[in-house]
Amino acid sequence: MAHIPNDARIDDLIIDNMVSAKDACMKAFGTADVDDLIGWERMLAAMRGLPMEAMEQMGVPLIQKAFAAFGKDPTQPRGREAMLPFQDIIALGLQDAMTLVMQQMERTQRSAAALRGGQTGLLK
Repeated sequence: MAHIPNDARIDDLIIDNMVSAKDACMKAFGTADVDDLIGWERMLAAMRGLPMEAMEQMGVPLIQKAFAAFGKDPTQPRGREAMLPFQDIIALGLQDAMTLVMQQMERTQRSAAALRGGQTGLLK
């Protein structure tokens, strides 16, 4: 997870997250033109829910694979136009990914706490 400086402002962290989500969606679309994201606000909002490190590693492939599941190419304007009515499905997939990431983080924290507390019997 990225280190958050003690003097980081909340508004800066929010904007950093927004920029990362925009960049990840643009990468999935294979575009350098932010105007190609017009109409994809729900997908962008869902991407913002992922940790920034997971956006590129998990979010970009998820978008690309969702397009492929419908036989569409996210790098082509016609492919994006055809998928626009299905963006909620992509957004839900990104939300599912966020939920799974959070669950994995919780499991890892519980395991670490159990090991530190000697609750597993491994330290006896």
